[in-house]
Amino acid sequence: MLVIVVLTILLTLFYALLFTYYLFGWLTLKNSETTSGAPSTKISVIIPVRNEEESIGDCLGDLANQDYPKELFEIIVVDDHSTDDTLKVISAYQANNIKVLEFRDENVRSAFKKQAINLGIENATGDLIMTTDADCRMNEKWLSGFAGYYEQHRAKMISGPVVYKPNKSLLQKFQALDFTGLIGVGAATISNGSPQVCNGANLAYEKEAFHAVGGFEGVNKIASGDDMLLMQKIARKYPNSVRFIKNRDTIVYTTAPSTLSEFISQRQRWTSKATKLINKKVTIILGAIFVFNLAILLNTVLALFFPVLWPLLTFQIMVKFLVEFMFLSLLTYYFRNMSLLWLFLLFQPLHVLYIVFIALLGQFKQYTWKGRRTN
Repeated sequence: MLVIVVLTILLTLFYALLFTYYLFGWLTLKNSETTSGAPSTKISVIIPVRNEEESIGDCLGDLANQDYPKELFEIIVVDDHSTDDTLKVISAYQANNIKVLEFRDENVRSAFKKQAINLGIENATGDLIMTTDADCRMNEKWLSGFAGYYEQHRAKMISGPVVYKPNKSLLQKFQALDFTGLIGVGAATISNGSPQVCNGANLAYEKEAFHAVGGFEGVNKIASGDDMLLMQKIARKYPNSVRFIKNRDTIVYTTAPSTLSEFISQRQRWTSKATKLINKKVTIILGAIFVFNLAILLNTVLALFFPVLWPLLTFQIMVKFLVEFMFLSLLTYYFRNMSLLWLFLLFQPLHVLYIVFIALLGQFKQYTWKGRRTN
């Protein structure tokens, strides 16, 4: 019993310190304003697509409305074996700065998105590569915000904020709150000088830096990780060169999976790369978070038989609630989705189960994504 008590206290203190670290990182991250000066950076926006006929039109429309000089950016859409009318929708946008590439390498069996992005970069003329997804929306200052920040800081990689679009279902609200936390963790760790998380839906990096680290070489057999794994390669070669742009003009809005099976597949895809990370400190932290949440479940069961453990379990749950609530309060205020915070208490028991379940599920290599079984 003493061992359980000591381990629980140590795990809980670790969790509290970890979120204190995240809070510090977010609070010390400076806001960046979009500059109005004349830009000079040529940008290549790469959008890998697969069966995106319902969403790609809106994304291209947003890009067409950018206030960035048309001669300074190009849009490269890389079609990855679409079987719907994605290409027909794209063809309706007859603009000089849109390139459409068809990725048709039948020998590729995994990491399709990495291969599509790599094809896009091979054909890019821009000095700064920006990646996003077909179901993303952005305002007219998206490119200007990134270009101004890049020209000021000359970062090798810039991670941008991503927010789920307004949603109605309880499942999507849960995802939106959880995803807000993930984006916050990414921003905080980058701010603290130890990049851990980013999202390829809103990411920029120098083409030169991409080639300097060998692109996706070394991680090109891993199905996921076109964002995090590349970020860690760049961070290792160029210390303190990865930045997070805290600017509402650069927020990208995307759609949360609408069904439980899609949600589980997405999270399994994300979690599957945990053991493949270059920075093993991140793997250890993720493992400790899993063990902390697993301990809550185990202590709940044990407390039914050993009532003396109830105070310990209460302490553990209260610490989790308080540190997460403080962190998410700051994030939801910044991203203007504080209405999600009212559901925080309701989601707490579900969140513990979700962390443990997804962490275990992520160890299974195969999963389905965009109608394709991958590993």
